[in-house]
Amino acid sequence: MSNIPFKFKYDIVSLVYLADINFLTCEKIYREVINTDKNHDYYRFLLLSANNSFYEAVSIIHTLLCSKKDEEVRIKPALEEAIKQQEGLILKDNSEKYNEFIRRIEIDYPNPDFYSYDFLGPLESRGDIMAQYRVIKTTEEGLVDFNVIKDKFEKYHFHKIRHQLAAHKNKHLDDPAGASQLLLKDELIKNLGEIVKAVKIHSHFWFGYTLDNPNYPVLIALSKMINKSDKLL
Repeated sequence: MSNIPFKFKYDIVSLVYLADINFLTCEKIYREVINTDKNHDYYRFLLLSANNSFYEAVSIIHTLLCSKKDEEVRIKPALEEAIKQQEGLILKDNSEKYNEFIRRIEIDYPNPDFYSYDFLGPLESRGDIMAQYRVIKTTEEGLVDFNVIKDKFEKYHFHKIRHQLAAHKNKHLDDPAGASQLLLKDELIKNLGEIVKAVKIHSHFWFGYTLDNPNYPVLIALSKMINKSDKLL
C-alpha cells in the first residue's frame, strides 16, 4: 500500500529535492571553502554561488509552505487531498513500533537503512508495514506536522529573508544587491538545514517518495571542482 497519487505530487517532491540540493550546495561550499579563510577570486565566485543556492532553497520552501496562490505548487492543498483520500483506511495497531519507525528515520536521515529495521518484523512484510505507517503519519498527524514546520520557518524569519533579500523587494535596504556577497551566519545555514530536513522527511511520509535525492551527483561534481581548483591555486 502506498499514498494515493494526485495531480501535483511529483511537482512537490521534485521541488523538495531541488531545495535540498541547493541547501547542500550552499552548506558544502561554506564548510569546505568559505570558512577556510581563503581569499581568491575563485572563492568569491563560490561565495556568490553558495548564497544564490541558499536564497533559492529559501524561495522554494517559502512557496511550498507559505504560498496562498492557486497557480503555485503548494504542500498544504496536496496534503489535505491525501488525508481526505486515505483517512480511516488504516488505524495504528502498535504505537511502540510506529513511534520507533518515526524516530529511526529522524536519526538515520538522510540515508536510513530499512533492511536493518528488524523491529518491523520479517523482511518480506516490511515494505507494507512502512507504507501503512506513512499513511497513518499523514492522516493522523499530517496537518499538525505541516503547521509546526511552517511556524518554524517563519520563526526563523525565512519568509522575510525571502521577501527582502532573495527577491529584493525592499527599496529601503542600504544595498539591495549586496546581500548576495555577504557572508551568511552559521546559524542561518543551520536553521535552514533543520527546515529542509523536516520538509524532506515529512514529504517522504506524506507523498511516499524516497529520501534519496537524484540530484546528489551535483555534490560529487562540486567536490571535484573544489579539489581541482585547490591544486591550481
